[in-house]
Amino acid sequence: VSAGIEAPHTFIYSPGNVSDCPNGFHWIWTAFHECAVDGRDVASVCLGLVSILCFILSSIPQYYQSWKTGNMDKALSIWFLLGWLSGDSCNLIGAFLANQLPLQTYTAIYYVLADLVMLSMYIYYKYRNRPSDCEYWGRGGGLFRRRSTEGLALSLFCLVILGNLTYGLSILLKNPENGQSEGDYVLHHLPWVFGSLGVMSLDIIVSFPAVNGVRP
Repeated sequence: VSAGIEAPHTFIYSPGNVSDCPNGFHWIWTAFHECAVDGRDVASVCLGLVSILCFILSSIPQYYQSWKTGNMDKALSIWFLLGWLSGDSCNLIGAFLANQLPLQTYTAIYYVLADLVMLSMYIYYKYRNRPSDCEYWGRGGGLFRRRSTEGLALSLFCLVILGNLTYGLSILLKNPENGQSEGDYVLHHLPWVFGSLGVMSLDIIVSFPAVNGVRP
């Protein structure tokens, strides 16, 4: 690297090359290849890990509910799942192209894998059940028109909301690169901040019919 030019340290994979992060926490650099030099950076990494855990756990209730009821093809729309997969695929590509934080990239990879699993389950139950009733387009519209959230786990919404919150905070807490202002840093990560904290409000709205649909 020429003099006066700082090499970005957020997503450079050089196994064992601690010189790229001499003042950082070694275990974070070794495990996630992310340079954390102070408590703010460590908090960012911890929140990122909590976010990934929430997203993983949020999938489990849906998988279980689908297996138990066998009606995933009625609870979700195929167009919603395809749109979800398309959006998460674009998110993953963007994370690589825009050199986002390592944990952002790992989360994006998980998103795509989880979408593929849910899509596979949808196709399986769709062909197994072969319902004669008409499909409703979109998850939210289907919920309000059927006035039912059967097949959708309430814990999914709660964990996704928490996951989006911790994901957005993990980005905002991270220290900017050397020579980068706070404003430039936020602007660089703005699509991902909006995609987490902004979408969180939509998750809350969609969760209302799920709450009203729960019966003792």
